[in-house]
Amino acid sequence: MTHTTHDPMPASPSNPAALADRVPTWALLALGVLLTAVVGNRFNVPVVGWFAAVPWLLAARRARGWKAWLALALALQLGTLLNIGGIIT
Repeated sequence: MTHTTHDPMPASPSNPAALADRVPTWALLALGVLLTAVVGNRFNVPVVGWFAAVPWLLAARRARGWKAWLALALALQLGTLLNIGGIIT
């Protein structure tokens, strides 16, 4: 008797959760850095502010262990530094 596992959430356009799971974590961190930097002073795209947190939250949900949390913290720091870099210089 064979046991097959059935994927309860197949990837489809009607299932955004499954599509979000297919994006690699490094891409979420890079997208978070980019969106956080674009919300800042020189570029000033305010509507992006509503969506900038989404990659961070998805990456945080996947984080397991201290290395993943350290990578998330460093990426957040980089995004914030790029965001306020124009004020500092």
